[in-house]
Amino acid sequence: MKNILLTLIIALFSFFSFAQNEWTLYKNIEGVKIYSKDSDCYPKDGMAQTAVLFRFENTTNRPLTIDWRIRVWYNGEENTKNIGSEENHYYLTLDSMEIKKGNCELKNNMLFLYKKFLKFEKSSKLTRFELDDLNVIDK
Repeated sequence: MKNILLTLIIALFSFFSFAQNEWTLYKNIEGVKIYSKDSDCYPKDGMAQTAVLFRFENTTNRPLTIDWRIRVWYNGEENTKNIGSEENHYYLTLDSMEIKKGNCELKNNMLFLYKKFLKFEKSSKLTRFELDDLNVIDK
């Protein structure tokens, strides 16, 4: 009986641990699905941190360009309200049926968003983000 209970607890823990790492649909717009997920990152050239990773999926049979402006809030305060419009404006081109997704390398900042440092409790923490002014254009 104890073995069955222990196996069930381990299986449930594994399920919930795996589920936390899944992509969540953020927006579906004109044939492009945008997903996000939180990920603990340990980059070789940076500090351990939690990040929001993005995944863009072109579900159409034609190449597309997506552009957007990112807005972020750290500790409840918007940090992008006084930033120039080009500084937080991004473009991404996707071929037909192509998927591009972020990873924990710090070099791809359009698909990676810093959330918090893992070892510093008093560091700024991402409390909200928005991908604003989303546009999908045929390439």
